[in-house]
Amino acid sequence: MTKKASKVPTKSPRVARPKKTTSALIGAGATMGATAVAATLSGAALPLALALALIGLFPSAVTLGIEVVARRQKAKVDVWWETLRSGVKGDTPGDVREEIEDRIEEPHVHETVVESVRQVLDAHDPSVVPVIGKLSAEYYRAQRSPDGFFRGFSRMLADLSGEELRDFRRLMQALAKIDNDGVRSLGALEVRRYSLEGGLQLRVAPGAFIQYIEWIDHPSSFRRLCHLLKMHELADEMLRHSYKEQPNPLLGFWIETPMLERIVRLLGN
Repeated sequence: MTKKASKVPTKSPRVARPKKTTSALIGAGATMGATAVAATLSGAALPLALALALIGLFPSAVTLGIEVVARRQKAKVDVWWETLRSGVKGDTPGDVREEIEDRIEEPHVHETVVESVRQVLDAHDPSVVPVIGKLSAEYYRAQRSPDGFFRGFSRMLADLSGEELRDFRRLMQALAKIDNDGVRSLGALEVRRYSLEGGLQLRVAPGAFIQYIEWIDHPSSFRRLCHLLKMHELADEMLRHSYKEQPNPLLGFWIETPMLERIVRLLGN
């Protein structure tokens, strides 16, 4: 009687996992805007029957709208990529792309690219995209994953209009100049609305030092910038016992010196 040969279990061949590339991530991200439009038209914001009726009545207009959104989203991603590329050392654009694609599975690289593209696609105004690109390059060079500052700052940028970005940049630059007047060691600035007569006057108080700055271009944007800075944890609430003699004493914020300097460097001129 012959023994049956025992079967030796064989390992199934390992299937190579396709490498995610920066190109694929960018290409996939650039279609998200068109997908959002299609989702809206298919019933996310309209009853399904009405959406289908509109598509039937205006098929060319719907197609054109989706194409316009896709082109705009791709243009924003292209600007972000160019800013990231120029902020990362490399002999040629191809070298930088190959380096990022080779390292895309590393957590800090993958998370930085994905989070950056997400905020670029969400951005209301394309003028904020180069700043997000500079932020991405900073984290890529430092081999850091997106943290609270990255997420908060990029989300605030994505929420700004072009006019609000200009106001934000001018406000931060004005505060940085004040902090350079011999009070850097105090570590924080208190900024609050002081007067609305003829525009906006801000009372800046690092410790016992007080200085007033005129900021009269768009007074209404100060309230919104205060809200966004605090909501995204880039600045803190003012102390409730400060300046009780003034109306709306809490319309302002505290900002730490390192945070202010970092924001000014990224915003540029």
